[in-house]
Amino acid sequence: MQAIILAAGAGTRVGMNIPKCLIEINGATLLKNQIETLHRLDDTILVTVVTGYKNHLVEQEIYKLRDIHPMIKTVYNTEAQNMGIVRSLELAATTIVEDAVLRLSGDLFFGPEADLHALIRHSEDALAVQRVPPSRNETVIIKNEDLVLTDVHSENDIEWLDIDYYANDSFKQVMNVSCWYIDGSQHYYQLMRHAIKIGSYRPKHIEVGGVFEIDTMEDLDYVRRKFAGGC
Repeated sequence: MQAIILAAGAGTRVGMNIPKCLIEINGATLLKNQIETLHRLDDTILVTVVTGYKNHLVEQEIYKLRDIHPMIKTVYNTEAQNMGIVRSLELAATTIVEDAVLRLSGDLFFGPEADLHALIRHSEDALAVQRVPPSRNETVIIKNEDLVLTDVHSENDIEWLDIDYYANDSFKQVMNVSCWYIDGSQHYYQLMRHAIKIGSYRPKHIEVGGVFEIDTMEDLDYVRRKFAGGC
């Protein structure tokens, strides 16, 4: 299995002039938290980190993190501010050597109860989701009765956690449709939606607890309060 961390974005929405993945909680960066989580999942996993905004700072952090998990490589997205996530994925795809791929966003924090084993256990395509209040406008999913996704949309009670597992070479199949979005104007979920509709990606949804997206200052304050004193 191989992991991709999309860490090219800036932390401007949380009021910080640093890469988002370098935001700290309890003295550790989000990127460190993610690498430690992946190492616990599989201490032999290959990890590709896509950098972009102030990439030299991310490279400095990764240099230290290789003491925890040596198998980390980086890819620099020079067009991160204009071309978006799809371009980062295309760059990451050039480093893929394994059939199974776990993709996650660089703005996620994993609490001690987070368990990604549930996502990869059955070696099937899967998305990580969690329950949210119906009033919260997030990217969510529609599923059919056997839990295979048939669409992606908003305004529902299930939030996609921006973590996907691609089994049996399906990541490459999804990236084959990325040419539709090469200008970077579309959100990644729209690429995924297209792949689902044409049958390139048929993921099940798996509920995973203990994962927090740091998208706003309110998100950051909440997680810092919740895990004050350490995880």
